[in-house]
Amino acid sequence: MDKITHMLVGKPQKSTLTLKDFSHIEKEANKAISIVKSAIEKKAKGINILLHGSVGCGKTEFSKLIANSISVPIYEVSTQDKHNEEAKREDRLADLCSKQYILSRSNNSCILFDEAEDVLNRGFGSNGTSSKGYMNKLLEQNPVPVIWTTNNIYDVDPAFLRRMTYAIEFEKLSEAVRLNIWNKVLKKNKLKVPKSKIEELNKSYDVSPSIISN
Repeated sequence: MDKITHMLVGKPQKSTLTLKDFSHIEKEANKAISIVKSAIEKKAKGINILLHGSVGCGKTEFSKLIANSISVPIYEVSTQDKHNEEAKREDRLADLCSKQYILSRSNNSCILFDEAEDVLNRGFGSNGTSSKGYMNKLLEQNPVPVIWTTNNIYDVDPAFLRRMTYAIEFEKLSEAVRLNIWNKVLKKNKLKVPKSKIEELNKSYDVSPSIISN
């Protein structure tokens, strides 16, 4: 069954980090994990976690970590269409609905919708209200918990924000937090780098955890 599921929805996403890397938002992390875990156990509908903040603060890695920490597979909504070109709004929504339908039968999974500004921003359509009702219904009735990430919460339609179960703001990573990630990634990849060089890299490159890992 797992092989068939993976063929239809792709492979589950894995984080390269641990909860210790997000100790600066430990309280929020525990709350988000508790919500997702409870939703899966109770088969609750309309569970949506919103992660928002500037680029490079670890939202995507954190999304994967929420699921990984409770041994729940998380599948990402595609950013490409079937021709491997940039997916349009309708393509991403179709992929989301498809994954919702397939995964709703497993009772043990969640979905990552990265770059959610593609569908959550206000003013879609010429009159600014096109498909708003559809999105409201989708957020209220999704059978599989969804973790949404966006860089700019101010453009998200207020109606969509009201339907989020929980939201976490991500601030720019401090040098201390980023340095810890550098050390961990280097150790994981068995790369021996002098302490002074690691500190130099950390100060020179203000980048996200995923780029550090790459």
